[in-house]
Amino acid sequence: PNGGNVGIGTTSPDKQLVVQGSSAEIVINKSTTAGGELNLRQSGSNVVAGTFIGGVDFEGQVAGTNQWVARISANAETANTQDASLRFFTANGADPTEKMRITKAGNVGIGTAGPVGKLQVLSTATASVPAAGAGTAINGLFLAGDSGGTYGLMSGVLTGGNGWIQAQQETVSGTTYALLLNPNG
Repeated sequence: PNGGNVGIGTTSPDKQLVVQGSSAEIVINKSTTAGGELNLRQSGSNVVAGTFIGGVDFEGQVAGTNQWVARISANAETANTQDASLRFFTANGADPTEKMRITKAGNVGIGTAGPVGKLQVLSTATASVPAAGAGTAINGLFLAGDSGGTYGLMSGVLTGGNGWIQAQQETVSGTTYALLLNPNG
């Protein structure tokens, strides 16, 4: 031990456990029919909404120093519950930023931290929920982008089971529909 830190393949570990070497890896081999597992645990106090619980960081040598290039993290969504999201971060010439999130409801957002459907892809954070009519549920695909106004292509299912597809543009003047296929008219 080095100041309470343990090193395997190094005499100067800078973290509680450092495994170093040209073929360094950690193998968790459970000798039963169930597979091995790695448990990342936050303990010591109750979970606080919005806090980082655990994750996997990917680092690489950049200009002679270890740099964080990607991360998968679990974050609490609600205080003192098991509600959590998975967040995926990648770098593009700078520190990694969040690119994708899976919410506690199972919705996947790419380019948005708050997807309103099972899959929502945004090129900007300015898109809003579509206006296909009363009882509209965005439980399908929601794609949006921005080119002078907020454009979106959405699909979903109404309460009665009828499907809808729409393309819309939202500007300060209001919402216009380039395409609206709705069984209710």
